[in-house]
Amino acid sequence: MNHMRCEEHHSELELAFNEEFEKFRAFAVTTHTSYNWDYVSPGAMREILDDGGNMNQHKHVKAARKKPTDTTK
Repeated sequence: MNHMRCEEHHSELELAFNEEFEKFRAFAVTTHTSYNWDYVSPGAMREILDDGGNMNQHKHVKAARKKPTDTTK
């Protein structure tokens, strides 16, 4: 029974993290336009946090800093 409760709690936490992160990203897109927010997903953010160390050197952070070149012009 405790195992089922633990799994249910984990699922709720996962859902809350993903939903709130999407709200954060939607807001950040409008305020921090120098980042390519397509590279910053909940999974990427979790990987950055789990890795620890220097976040500025993380591959997802570096990718987010690079704005895609507009090839339509």
